[in-house]
Amino acid sequence: MDTTLARNASQKLVGVEVFLGYDVMQRLGARNIQIPDIKEPLRRHNRRIHTEMMSHLRTLYQNTMAGRPSSESEAALDAKNRAMELLNELHKSPLELGQVRYDRFVSLWTASGQQGASSPLIQLCEQMQYPLGWANTPPTDTYEYSEDAAKFWMPLWHEFTPLLQEF
Repeated sequence: MDTTLARNASQKLVGVEVFLGYDVMQRLGARNIQIPDIKEPLRRHNRRIHTEMMSHLRTLYQNTMAGRPSSESEAALDAKNRAMELLNELHKSPLELGQVRYDRFVSLWTASGQQGASSPLIQLCEQMQYPLGWANTPPTDTYEYSEDAAKFWMPLWHEFTPLLQEF
């Protein structure tokens, strides 16, 4: 009898919480509240492979703008994506985390055709967790990510990463 009473009481409490939550949301005008899409942060291997992909992405851009085939660059990017997928699986991360969908870049590059950063490319880099330097045309090796804005040590990382790649 006590368990039935406790179960009924907990069900009523849940119902009250849901009702109160709905009432509060209506009063606050919850239709206008934006809930951010929280993504899993990139891991070290994702960022490392992004730096390795830079030269292939730049070559893909140059070939796309010149109207030349880019099968070698695409094959290299596909291989890097496969390596990233295996490492994501090893680290129990979502398999698609950090993978580069270069076809989206190609379609935005051909649609834009202009130099510098464009708004659709910036949005793509922010949504897909790519380096923000990739929003430039041609892509640049600036390894700043939108998710790093609150991390004080990241500017140092952005300075040292390109320098250390030269060694």
